Amino acid sequence: AFLTTDILTKLTRPDMPNNMENNVNIPKIAWKTGTSYGRRDAWSIGYNSKYTVGVWVGNFSGEGVPELSGAEMATPLLFKIFNTLQYKTTEQWFSATDDLDFRYICSESGQIPNAECKHQVIDYYLPKKSPNKRCEHYKYTYTNAEESLSFCTRCLPENGYKKKKYKHVDQELVSYYDLHNITYVKRPKHNPGCERVFKENAPTIIFPEKNTEYVLFKQEKQKIILKSTASNDVDNVYWFVNNKFLGKFKKGKDTFFRPEKEGEYKISCSDDKGRNSKLKIKVRFI
Repeated sequence: AFLTTDILTKLTRPDMPNNMENNVNIPKIAWKTGTSYGRRDAWSIGYNSKYTVGVWVGNFSGEGVPELSGAEMATPLLFKIFNTLQYKTTEQWFSATDDLDFRYICSESGQIPNAECKHQVIDYYLPKKSPNKRCEHYKYTYTNAEESLSFCTRCLPENGYKKKKYKHVDQELVSYYDLHNITYVKRPKHNPGCERVFKENAPTIIFPEKNTEYVLFKQEKQKIILKSTASNDVDNVYWFVNNKFLGKFKKGKDTFFRPEKEGEYKISCSDDKGRNSKLKIKVRFI
């Protein structure tokens, strides 16, 4: 519980309201935000050692608002409420439990540092319980001399290659970086003649979520967004709903489909290398 509270208290986070990072009037609380599908509800819930407060913003009619978000609408109200209840409180904050200890971690991955980790910080951990995997934030990759292609051990040529270190970025982060225009050095595309490329690194379906039930307003003919991320050797992805072809789209481009009836739906995403990911969801109308 203390670790969760410590995480939710930090001010360097993506759901911090704009222009409030350096605001001296931010109360000492732990908080979490949320925005419902269709931007119908924005909420923010916070607590300290004395109070727990929940804030909801939305229309009673259920109508969505494009600008509605928990971070920008509900959290500023939450801060004002706590400042009204306890402005600059001297209440004692939560204490760390006896089973916690400290250790150095890589500031970029949160894992145990290796020799390549130049930026390290001290953080809490639970001995014998917290993950103890060594950092793999940077990985060495075999490339050709021009650094335009990469190789694995299966397709590594006898000569004409070199070894270079690249930042390892999970596919889930690639779409976040692209969305927020965060630059990073991408590993070169994998050797197109390698057999391994057709078996690994399938697209990752980010949304919808696996085995989730989505409740939609039938009269509004709502759509469900389809989001995926794919490796850097991919240009296009292909979406299928219940084995029916939905369309071809550029990698990273979102699309939508509108369920026609209630029940189970199979969602599939393939890339232009023939690799495929799939999941199932349920749809219910109200």
